[in-house]
Amino acid sequence: MRSGKLTYNLQSGWLLLVMILLAGCKKQATDYSDPYSGGKEPLDLTFNNASTPSPASGVAGTLVTFQAKGLEKFNTGGPDKLQFTFNGELAEIMEITDNTIVVKVPESASSGATAVTVGDQVFFGPQFKVIGKIMIDPFFKAKSGADDDIVTATALPDGRLLLGGEFTNYDNQASELAPTRRIVLTAADGEIDRTYRFGKGTNDRISTIIPSSNQQKLFLGGTFGAYDVMERFINNITTTLYNGTVDTISTPSYNGTVTVPAFNGGTNAAVIKLFPDGDKVIAVGNFSYYLSRRYTEPSRNTKPHPTLPDEFVHADTVYVDSVEMKQLIRFHADGSLDKSYHFDNVANKSLAGGNGSITHAMQQADGKLILVGNFSRWNGVTVGRIVRLNTDGSIDNTFNVGVGANAGISRISYSTVTHKFLLTGTFGSFNGVAVNNMVMLNEDGSVDQGFVARDFSNGYPNFVKQLQNGLIVVGGSFSKYRNVRRPGFIVLSPDGNLAPGYNATGDFSGTIHDAVERMNSEGKISLFLLGGISKFDGTVVNNITCIAFE
Repeated sequence: MRSGKLTYNLQSGWLLLVMILLAGCKKQATDYSDPYSGGKEPLDLTFNNASTPSPASGVAGTLVTFQAKGLEKFNTGGPDKLQFTFNGELAEIMEITDNTIVVKVPESASSGATAVTVGDQVFFGPQFKVIGKIMIDPFFKAKSGADDDIVTATALPDGRLLLGGEFTNYDNQASELAPTRRIVLTAADGEIDRTYRFGKGTNDRISTIIPSSNQQKLFLGGTFGAYDVMERFINNITTTLYNGTVDTISTPSYNGTVTVPAFNGGTNAAVIKLFPDGDKVIAVGNFSYYLSRRYTEPSRNTKPHPTLPDEFVHADTVYVDSVEMKQLIRFHADGSLDKSYHFDNVANKSLAGGNGSITHAMQQADGKLILVGNFSRWNGVTVGRIVRLNTDGSIDNTFNVGVGANAGISRISYSTVTHKFLLTGTFGSFNGVAVNNMVMLNEDGSVDQGFVARDFSNGYPNFVKQLQNGLIVVGGSFSKYRNVRRPGFIVLSPDGNLAPGYNATGDFSGTIHDAVERMNSEGKISLFLLGGISKFDGTVVNNITCIAFE
């Protein structure tokens, strides 16, 4: 009996378990509905991307025919409105047939992908080249560019360019015997010129290069601690002979002589700009100290050593002297500190400098400097992130910017034709007037009301260059300007509007650090663009390109 009862209970338990599982499965099946139920049916719409548009390129206003199917059933209004875009800019649809669509290139169009949008569905078409007034200069020869950022360019009187930056290979021309480490000389067309001998170059970034006033030497500034064979005794600034060879001297040391840089001066942090001042040089950066070296002192250990000979105990020792100097130094030609500039000789100390960083600086023809950045005070005086200095380093109060910018200024540019300054940055007002990250100033610092910047979308401008023809080149992190798709690069008219015909180039990617205006072999204005640039007009470039203007 006991055995039969157990068998019965087990059978009942199994039956109950099966019923529970079946109920659970049935509940699962009814709880989950089709996830695609109610979704939109896919549109039977296709571009013939193997077919070239007719014509394949054109100026604004050109009628272009694209091969496509499935468009005719969509109207140009209502919920299924069909739209056509050139690189994101809406075009006027002229005609739709069973297998074609005819559209007009809009005034705001730029080179790039075409697309049809129906509701929230996008169908990409072939690339279309919008012909404008800018193109990559066909006479530019350094097609391979550089392997890292090019930061600065200095034009020599004969038209050649000195380029400095972070690169270690230029136009694939570097080798062990002929390196191109962070400095290179090029011809006017960008081709490498081996006339100058830079040896092993520097061990870190070059941010600025200028010739000396007598054209006998070059001054280099940046974040480096070595140049060519001189692998020590350098702090962010040095000189070379004019042909690039290392500039050294033999100087007395405690035990004899030692070969050292001829320029015995430096800083404790990066130099961002150098400016000539007669036979002297001015350095601007975010450093705090001036540094120099003494080579004639013995080791501080004057006690006899129990085992080492005396000449090893009292070996040559290099002592680094420092003087507090905030963000601005004037050096004598040999690197010694000029205490008549930006220095309080009564208190024997440097002036306060800025309470924030300097991002850029420029020198006027009269020798005065303008500094911009993120500082709101300079030498204890309230300034609006911009200050002009007299030739002795004191504040020039005739440059009246009022309260200046309400946020950081990234760049300043001056035009010798218009005699205007242009500023870019993150600021939204200047001297109490609302502006859009850009402002134009007269020579006295007052705002020029004739220039009005429009809205930048998803970023801000961090580079500006005024050309001799009045056009303004702007670079930055933005994606649109005045709601027109222009990622990272625009050309403006002097009033702040997009310059007609000059904004048809395709996509730009990267950061512009510097630009040099030239005339190419056809007599057209060309502009070297340097920086960390990967793409211009939809074409891959390597940190340098040259564009020609009509």
